[in-house]
Amino acid sequence: MTFRKQHQTYWLKRVQDLKKKKHIHHILMAAESFDGAFKVAYHEGSRDTKGTPIEADTPFMIASVTKLFIATTILKLHEQGKLDIMAPLYNYLDQALIAGIHVYKGKTHDQDLRLWHLLTHTSGIRDYIEIKDTNKQTIFDRVIKGEDQTFEIADMLQLLKDSKCAHFPPQAYDAPRKKARYSDTNFQLLRAVIEQLTNASCDTVFKQLIFEPLGMKQTFLPGSEDERADKDVAELWVMTEPLNRPLALRSFGDYYSTTADLITFMRHLMRGDLFDQAETLAMMMNDFHTFGVSISPVAPAWPIAYSKGMMRFNMPKLFSGFKRMPTAYGHTGVGSAFLFYVPELELILTGTVGQIRYTALPFQWLPKVLIGLKNMSH
Repeated sequence: MTFRKQHQTYWLKRVQDLKKKKHIHHILMAAESFDGAFKVAYHEGSRDTKGTPIEADTPFMIASVTKLFIATTILKLHEQGKLDIMAPLYNYLDQALIAGIHVYKGKTHDQDLRLWHLLTHTSGIRDYIEIKDTNKQTIFDRVIKGEDQTFEIADMLQLLKDSKCAHFPPQAYDAPRKKARYSDTNFQLLRAVIEQLTNASCDTVFKQLIFEPLGMKQTFLPGSEDERADKDVAELWVMTEPLNRPLALRSFGDYYSTTADLITFMRHLMRGDLFDQAETLAMMMNDFHTFGVSISPVAPAWPIAYSKGMMRFNMPKLFSGFKRMPTAYGHTGVGSAFLFYVPELELILTGTVGQIRYTALPFQWLPKVLIGLKNMSH
């Protein structure tokens, strides 16, 4: 696709539409053509409570966009023969750690869990973030209200063991239609597998396999030694209050990054540069399963589909003014962070408004943007 000045003007206008929303303290957006010939970016607002102006290269919390790093690493290790995504989870993690994490209607399914179940969210495992304690508070509720503490994988899994209530049994690999329900627990388990298998932290492995080869110098874990300084990142906001919870944010395992680093990552991922075999990337881009309807305020649901660590987003015409939306592939995260590649437009888009209230914003904003850009090309 050939991009012209009119495409840039249209994209900027749609970005500036976001300024009309309440409680948005900053906007940080960028888009580039796959070949890098077309580039457009926008930044406005403050990155912190002091009113420090946000810059184009200010790192922001990418939240579950981090799952693309996790999935890429798991598939790379699969490609190298160091693990098998078809193998049981208990081949890689201590039995005592995972015993009792999947109980559905009184039956335990721990032994049925495979790595591919976790990658595709077809495990049926509950999301530890959504499980309420005896005070009817979730971990996320407590963090939002001010609690800041470290959560270990054992703490997260204990919530599942205590609840004894999975959503559905692990789905059969050859089932024509699989149930899928988004759960952060799946990817916490995959992080644990990476660390157990490599005898290194996920951060170290990500650096070796992804960040250093691609020159992603502004992508880092909260509180890591590579972090420039807490004051240098864009705050994640809960309405009018910043979510300054360094211990909890680090425990969740989600990263800070910049629009430039994320675009670099997506371009190399979609080129196949991060794998030795084309078949490995194809594993991320095929066999999608559509999520059901969810009442969770933060979990992706219909019409989003999911493969192995990869979202596919296409809004049905009934909900897009009967106009066809170009399909987008990538991921989103809490607070509105997103990273998508749109093959039809040969375009990579990323950004955030850093507001928990607008976690679903990419799915509301992107259809109009992509439909508009597509129609301008005809």
